[in-house]
Amino acid sequence: MKHGFLASLLLLLALCASARSAPDSTATAPPASLPDYAAEPERPLIDRLVKAGALPAGEAFHLYPDDKAQRGDLAYWLARAFGWREQKLSGAWSDVPDSLEGWVDALAKRRVIDTETRTSEFFQPYAALTLPTALGWCSAAARAAYKKTPADSILRQSLLAGTSLEHKHLGAADTLTRAQTLGMVANARFLSRK
Repeated sequence: MKHGFLASLLLLLALCASARSAPDSTATAPPASLPDYAAEPERPLIDRLVKAGALPAGEAFHLYPDDKAQRGDLAYWLARAFGWREQKLSGAWSDVPDSLEGWVDALAKRRVIDTETRTSEFFQPYAALTLPTALGWCSAAARAAYKKTPADSILRQSLLAGTSLEHKHLGAADTLTRAQTLGMVANARFLSRK
């Protein structure tokens, strides 16, 4: 079963609802547990997003880090990391759910997503995220957010730093996991503060 960005949002809502319930005085508290990404090389990067408030702790606790990331995951996480969300929805893509549209529109407004040369009315939020797409969007987001960014080759290395992708030889068809994607998002978001 794929766990996409919608599953993350539903989990957050469930956690909020359960937090409002009265505690059961007969239950014993479970021992403190670690997030499911604890063993991932990207953990320090993901933790940094959580500490900065760019990724809610409730969402981060159950990321399903080894699942394949989807284009919608990256759009949501990247826009959220930079605090970009449009309130007036454009309806530009017929397949983007309402819960994601404000985030996608924010990326399009900042030219992170290429809307000038697109050839389809579909965004494909559930399609597997490929390395070129992730590098392109994260690079464009960093360039939109910061006045000074390094040259393309250095920026690519910076985006992959601290991730399990850093020392791999990857091709255009390679897809990313959710943990790898969040690592790249963190690197883009905190590029000027390393």
